[in-house]
Amino acid sequence: MTRTYRSVALAALVLVVAGTSGVVTGTGPAASAEASGRPVAAAGSVGATVDVVSTYGRVDPLMQATPSQWGGAFVDDSGRLVVRYVGQSRSAAAAALARVGVPQTAVDLRAGTVSLTTLQRQQTRLSGLARTSGQLTSVGPDYAAGRLRVEGAGSASRLTSDVTRLLGGDGPAPVVTARPATPLPAAKTSSRYYDTGSLHGGGLINLTGNAGGYQYTSHCSTGFSWIGRDGAAYGLTAGHCFLEPGAPAMGTVSVRTSGSTTRVVGTVAATTVTKGTNVKGRRGDLAVFKLNRRPGQPVSALTSGRIYTGLGNSTTTRAVRGSVLLPQGYSSAAIRTSGSSGYQVSRRLGEISPTRITAVDRTITWPDGQQFTGITIAADRTEHTSAGDSGGAVYLKNANGTAAAVGIMSGYAYDPLSKSYWNYYTPLKYVPVAGRLKNG
Repeated sequence: MTRTYRSVALAALVLVVAGTSGVVTGTGPAASAEASGRPVAAAGSVGATVDVVSTYGRVDPLMQATPSQWGGAFVDDSGRLVVRYVGQSRSAAAAALARVGVPQTAVDLRAGTVSLTTLQRQQTRLSGLARTSGQLTSVGPDYAAGRLRVEGAGSASRLTSDVTRLLGGDGPAPVVTARPATPLPAAKTSSRYYDTGSLHGGGLINLTGNAGGYQYTSHCSTGFSWIGRDGAAYGLTAGHCFLEPGAPAMGTVSVRTSGSTTRVVGTVAATTVTKGTNVKGRRGDLAVFKLNRRPGQPVSALTSGRIYTGLGNSTTTRAVRGSVLLPQGYSSAAIRTSGSSGYQVSRRLGEISPTRITAVDRTITWPDGQQFTGITIAADRTEHTSAGDSGGAVYLKNANGTAAAVGIMSGYAYDPLSKSYWNYYTPLKYVPVAGRLKNG
């Protein structure tokens, strides 16, 4: 059996996993990335600056720790980071921000009426809507509107009725948008497709598993290098590359060393996904694989701390320097992705440059019933990820030629209303293995 790559619209989102053999598929609290060093300013920043990104990196943990006192944060049209406080005085909110190193002058502090606690509770109550009605594809907070936003295909009246019924009067009414279902527009040295040395981000990997006498294979991409608290070397990829409904766990990870030869490099050690949903207490679409180490081989030799850049089977790389968390509304010409899509579709793909973060903390439900929380949307009018990019890197291109790690690619959809592509990724704060990002 072979599962083909899907290419449909927002009502049937696309997981960017590709393959040619077998069936192709795409504990405790999650650990935040422990990146060393301060992120370098992003080149080509539009509207929001890297100071906004650094500030948001301090604000977000505070809001998540005390969600009843905050209403979220976003970048407004002037490029300023807006932080909403709820159920506390302005002075108390300012004092809380100061304690995490954020002066009041660094943000636009505004009173809100709907807390993160309420938005998260509503989001959880609506998580089953897609599986019962077949309509919902995306639900999550819109911090600029101070409301939950629900987007799906089909009848607007039916979608609104289902949302109202499931919420049962809990909290303010979400913003509901029904969107039409429209088809989408249509042997070497170490490189993106053939990693013969230490592992690079954005390179091609195969994940395989066996069941019933068949081998199941997914062709995906590597993201970033990770060093666990146990001192071992790990790689990051997408969780749906490892596990998807209808297929066994594909936990053996290999790279190609030539056009027909592969080499096993590791085994999936942790994931945020289980059959059709997230592991309890975890968010995002992530898998972490532990790299095999030969006797006497230094851990530093297993991964490079670098990512491939450019189009096609590129050999150009960029060193990773720290990680950043991007807020809703952030716009930049420096956002990039790195994946191995060109290997599968025989086009010069591998890198796109989405321009704006339109939503964070989204729950995305795919047509086959898979549902992931904690997803961020990076939108663009013309560019989207493609088959084989799942698990690849999302990063900010720094002015000094390095990369600030952002997240791991998951899939994309086309929104016919805004006429833009929505590229989905998981922020690194949801990596389920305690440790730190490896710098190159």
